[in-house]
Amino acid sequence: MKILLDLDDVLADFVSTACRRVNRQYPYDNACNHGEWNLPPLVGMTTEDFWRQFDDADWWSNLPWCEHGRTILDLAFGLVGFQNVSIVTRPCPKFFQSVNRAGIEGISPSCAEGKIRWVQREISPACRITLTTDKSRMGDPCDVLIDDCDANVQGRLAAGYSAILVPRPWNSLHAQTHDDLAVVRDALTEWILLNDDTTEEYADD
Repeated sequence: MKILLDLDDVLADFVSTACRRVNRQYPYDNACNHGEWNLPPLVGMTTEDFWRQFDDADWWSNLPWCEHGRTILDLAFGLVGFQNVSIVTRPCPKFFQSVNRAGIEGISPSCAEGKIRWVQREISPACRITLTTDKSRMGDPCDVLIDDCDANVQGRLAAGYSAILVPRPWNSLHAQTHDDLAVVRDALTEWILLNDDTTEEYADD
């Protein structure tokens, strides 16, 4: 069994740091915005204008930890061992604009570089990290994804794989944000019980 940890807003604090980057108020202080995933319009920006502000490896590599990010990481290590925890993350889009066309070019290499640097510095150079645009069928069905995005979790569950949603103001568990650590811990305990493997072999890792 493996634990697949999302990076942004599970371990590293993207949303509030991004709002400061674009000089906008944190929109989730307003309860009317709870459950709204799409950040750019909430801060009064187009998707293209918003993401163009983040084509910066240094910025991504210096994101602060989420309040309970280290605890969630340590919980994962304690349950399945360092070698069975992977960071899975989607780099932000990179937009191009020219005289003849505009649109999404692909993922931002700078974002990808910054995320890798963050994991290597903040966790370990030996920590596994996968850059992906689709988390729905990563690993084995019993491997659990811990993510803050409803679509990622629902897509994985629909495919018959395991997933846990971390309560955040922008997802369907926004009412439980203050209990995020307890929600994750309880869900991981249930996941362990539902699988045949035990955690004893990882105790000394």
